[in-house]
Amino acid sequence: MSRPKRVVALGDTHTGHLAGLTPPDFFEGRNSKLWRKVRKLNEECWAAFRKIIHKLQPIDILVVNGDAIEGPGSSSRTGATELIITDLGEQQRAAVQVISTVNAKRVFFTYGTPYHTTALGTDMERKIAEAFGGDIQAQQNLDVNGLVFNCRHKVSNSIVPYGGFTAVARDLLWNHMWADTGEAPEADVLIRSHIHHYAFCGDNRGLAMTLPALQAPMTKYGGRQCVSIVEWGLVHFDVTNKEEYAWQSHLVHLAGVKRRATKV
Repeated sequence: MSRPKRVVALGDTHTGHLAGLTPPDFFEGRNSKLWRKVRKLNEECWAAFRKIIHKLQPIDILVVNGDAIEGPGSSSRTGATELIITDLGEQQRAAVQVISTVNAKRVFFTYGTPYHTTALGTDMERKIAEAFGGDIQAQQNLDVNGLVFNCRHKVSNSIVPYGGFTAVARDLLWNHMWADTGEAPEADVLIRSHIHHYAFCGDNRGLAMTLPALQAPMTKYGGRQCVSIVEWGLVHFDVTNKEEYAWQSHLVHLAGVKRRATKV
C-alpha cells in the first residue's frame, strides 16, 4: 500500500492587490488611515497563512489553482487604484515567495483569468510556474496514489445561495462525459476556484469542490456590486488510495474585514 500523500489546494491569492496574499516585505506602506488598515489586514492574512501551512507540514503536492497575481488592474473596474505592487515583475516575484512558503515537494499550476494574469497576450503566471519546474496547464489531471484530481480555475457562479452547487456539479458531469469518450481521465475529485467561496457536492462517481480564496473581501468591485459570501482559506487532502482519502478546509474569519453597524 502506498503511503498517504498530502495535497494542498489553494487559489485566488491575487498577490499585489491590497487585499491579496502578499508577503509583508513587498508592502509599500502609505501614511494614511486607509493604508494603515491595509497593512494591518496584510499582516493578519500573512500570519494566518503561515500558521495553516506550518500545521500541514510536510506537504507533498501543492496545486496553485489560478489568479496567483492581481495583474495590472488597469481596466475601468479599478483603474489600478487597489494595487500594493504596480510592477508586474515584482508581483511575480512576490507570488514566488508566497508559494515557496508552502515548501511543497511538487507544485502544479493552472492558468487564471486573463483580466488578472494575461497582459498583451503574455501569460504572466507561466513565469511564476517556471520557478517551480514550469508545470502549468489550462487544467491539471493529477493521479495521486490512484485518486485523480481535475483542477481548473474558472467556474461560473450563481446569484442565489441554493444554486451555488449547479455550476461545479455541471463541470463534474461534463468531466464524466469526457471520460466516457476515452479522451480524458475521469476525475475522482474536481476542483475549481474563481468564485472565492468554499462549497462541495458529488455523487458515486466523484467529488466536486470550489475553493475558498486567499484574497480578503476588501475590493471596490466586490463591495459595490457583489453580495455573496467570500471565504478565506485553503483545503488539504490526505490520499492513501482511490477508495481512502480525506479532506479538510481551513477557513479563517479575518478580523480586519468585519463590518459593524454605525451608531447614530
